[in-house]
Amino acid sequence: MDIATGFRPVPIPTRLMRVGQSEISSDEKSWDAVLYDGQSVLIRNIRKDDIELERRFIEQLSPTSRRFRFLGTLVSPSDNLLRQLVVLDPARNVALIALVGEGRNQSEIGVARLSVEADDTCEFAVTVSDEWQNKGLGTLLMQHLICSAIERGIKSMHSIDAINNEPMREFAAHLGFKRAPVPDDATLVIHSLDLSATAARKHAMSI
Repeated sequence: MDIATGFRPVPIPTRLMRVGQSEISSDEKSWDAVLYDGQSVLIRNIRKDDIELERRFIEQLSPTSRRFRFLGTLVSPSDNLLRQLVVLDPARNVALIALVGEGRNQSEIGVARLSVEADDTCEFAVTVSDEWQNKGLGTLLMQHLICSAIERGIKSMHSIDAINNEPMREFAAHLGFKRAPVPDDATLVIHSLDLSATAARKHAMSI
């Protein structure tokens, strides 16, 4: 299960913007973006050859961020888990990664993903490297993920999170998600967003 990790919401700055889009194929797009501190990042679909990028990204998360991400203790992801994270069914899954650097020095600093479920709903996750939190990257990734969900006709999205994940609670509220307890587990909560509402669609386009 993919779970959002900890990072704190920041005010939406005017400098947080999509500055360019290039279409790679019918199934993949990329966006050049600038964070509010002026740092340039590339956002694109994850690829099956991104296993080492994803491995390093997960291993470099703090223990707390990994615990919130996977709802348990994880030091290094298995090869099987990595394949599940990068080899996706495009009919059911979307994963967008944020990258900095080029060539051999390129590194993954954030990821947002969704998995389509029954009844036009999806589960989502967003994770940002600890040192890249508080720069607006989580908001930027969620902007693109929400738009991808709307384009697919998804009516609602949700995540299951640890009840003590306070940064996620603040971030979800910042994006307009509702919070409710998970009936069968007092240690978890669910954050959900109704994408069928006109207000939610306008909000997704403006964040």
